[in-house]
Amino acid sequence: MPTKRAPVLESVPSDSESIGDVEPDSAGPLQPEPEADKELVPPGPSAPILRNTSLGPLSRLARLLAAFAVVGGIGVGAYVGWPIVRERYIQPVETTASDVSALQERLTASLSRIEELENRLAAEENATVALGDAIADLQGSSESLAAQDVQTGRTVQGLTTSLVSLSDQLAAVEASLTQTDRFAVEQSVTMVAAQYLGRARLFLYQANYGLAEQDIAAAVESLTQLPADGQNSEVIGRLNAAAEALPDRPVLAAGELDIAWGALLSETEPG
Repeated sequence: MPTKRAPVLESVPSDSESIGDVEPDSAGPLQPEPEADKELVPPGPSAPILRNTSLGPLSRLARLLAAFAVVGGIGVGAYVGWPIVRERYIQPVETTASDVSALQERLTASLSRIEELENRLAAEENATVALGDAIADLQGSSESLAAQDVQTGRTVQGLTTSLVSLSDQLAAVEASLTQTDRFAVEQSVTMVAAQYLGRARLFLYQANYGLAEQDIAAAVESLTQLPADGQNSEVIGRLNAAAEALPDRPVLAAGELDIAWGALLSETEPG
């Protein structure tokens, strides 16, 4: 009788192999039974194949837990490492950017200040040029006023000479005065007073109030030698008011002198 071979148990695959894949026996493929006596032996019942089905869910759970552990480790690393990365790398960059922005603002402010100073310098240069022109104009005006003062001095000198001449003539007339020549003498005295008033007006325009008061007083003294009448008294009153107004109110004094001057000229006109 031919001998029967023991049933071969299939090995359960590990985690790296797919469940259900069985490696062949290390002894090689099964050899056919030797044909002894040319009788077919019915195959006996095969032994059951044992599979370790309880490791599948545990393996998946372990893989899931490992994935969670990896994700958690990444999260913890990010949570712990982010402040360090921010402190060492991000904050210096932000600080540098802030410093650069502050420097740009300061540079902009400095440029604005420089532009403002340039504008002020240009304005001051223009003002200096205008001041130079004004000084030149004042120098020209001063020269013109000096020339006018010289001319006025010559005029005053001529009036003084005329007054001296008229005074001498008046003295000569008074020496040979007769009743018939009274009117001519009064006219001469009036002319002398008018000469004094004219020179007093010139002194007043020159702001030489002291000499103006002296000429007003001389005119009053001359007019007091004439007979008292209404017009003569009015002229003397105007002259006294002009003398009292000097030197504090030269405008008022000039007005009084103008009125007195007009009154004296009207007396010298033939009737």
